[in-house]
Amino acid sequence: METNAKCGYEEIMNEAASRGYNIDSREFAQLLDDQNALKEVRQQFHVPLKKTLPKTDVSLVDGDSECIYLLGNSLGLQPKTTKQFVMDHLDVWAQMAIEGHFYGEYRWLDLHETTAKDLLCPIVGAKPIEVSVMNTVTVNIHLLMIPFYRPTADRYKILLEDGAFPSDHYAVQSQIRLNGYDPDDAMILIKPRDGENTIRTEDIIANINEHGDSIAMILLPGVQFFSCQLFRIQEITEAAHKKGCCIGWDLSHAVGAVELKLHEWDVDFAVWCSYKYLNSGPGAVGACFVNEKYAYRDDLKRLDGWFSHRLETRFDMTNVMERASGASGFQLSNSPACEVVKLVSSLKIFKEFPMEKQLAISRKAIAYMEALFRHYFLKDDKLKNATEIISPTNPFERGNHLAFKFSDRVDSVCEGLAKRGIIVDVRRNEIIRASFAPLYNSFQDLHTFVSTLHDLFIQQIES
Repeated sequence: METNAKCGYEEIMNEAASRGYNIDSREFAQLLDDQNALKEVRQQFHVPLKKTLPKTDVSLVDGDSECIYLLGNSLGLQPKTTKQFVMDHLDVWAQMAIEGHFYGEYRWLDLHETTAKDLLCPIVGAKPIEVSVMNTVTVNIHLLMIPFYRPTADRYKILLEDGAFPSDHYAVQSQIRLNGYDPDDAMILIKPRDGENTIRTEDIIANINEHGDSIAMILLPGVQFFSCQLFRIQEITEAAHKKGCCIGWDLSHAVGAVELKLHEWDVDFAVWCSYKYLNSGPGAVGACFVNEKYAYRDDLKRLDGWFSHRLETRFDMTNVMERASGASGFQLSNSPACEVVKLVSSLKIFKEFPMEKQLAISRKAIAYMEALFRHYFLKDDKLKNATEIISPTNPFERGNHLAFKFSDRVDSVCEGLAKRGIIVDVRRNEIIRASFAPLYNSFQDLHTFVSTLHDLFIQQIES
């Protein structure tokens, strides 16, 4: 993975200056939008109007204008094609009934195994045999921990981050208990050094080297949901394997946001959701990756179900398991067809505008947001001692959002943002997270957010 600082905030500030603009100039934001090769893709998404949001005060803003939506790291916007995809699916059900399983452009029987999988594989850097569209994140963690967490008397511990997303933490705790161990003893929690906001790669590797002989499994995020730290997946995976540790990755905040090469990086397994940057709707179907090297391992412990059986003989109903190869062999039951259809509607946009086109734009946009924040907050004597950016500065060490930490006034300020139709995320009454989704966000969105955020904090201080 490239680790230089191209597309960093200094580069974007230099670009503004070289073109005769101040970094806080709205004209510079417009120039960046004009240069954005993906600017027209926004028209393929439903961007809510400010007046349709429950907290907007239409006396403060034009209610008929589009909101500033910077929360794609929690829930992506709806593609305009999704409704028609769903309606077509319902029409097939109405017109064909059960035959919809076997006929039509998107037959239900194997839509998750054909179209959806083919569209997902380039996004995560996987072979078709390594991906299965099924379930949701926590369910898939549990299913894949059965074969990949095989504790012994000497090797029973699991390494994960301190403050992991609850899905991961709770799943690990319960699997440890199910296997007869005490989570307080079996969980190795790694956290940032005192005074730091992200976990150093060398500290992760040092923990693996120190405790590796007792570690049965490692579970880490591709992108940390809070700080937006992008973990060095390939380097950490190599270190795990050198110590004989199995390693899995929760890619919920990484898929559709950063470059992934799961097969090339020799990842053992991974899970992710599809409702964030993949824009497939709340509670949408998730997916998993299981490395090809396990594709034909019948000795792996696992749960079986009807859809674990290979498709070719599934309907023979012999009750003699002929397990599907690869990740498909971990599926238990049929995937919800309507949810898969929604996923396909979004993934087709990714096929038209693949990740390599999105990455450079998103890195530049996040650098621009950081540059704006530094200009408005870290150079302002009234604010510079009350705030910090807790996300990495290197654009190749972070995902697609920034996390800003404030000493106080966060809830009231974010209420002011919401009244103005600006949607971001607030955590612990001290952290604001704002994301950039290159398929529908603009540089103007970022300018409006940061400048408005600054104005609201100043109003709070002076009131």
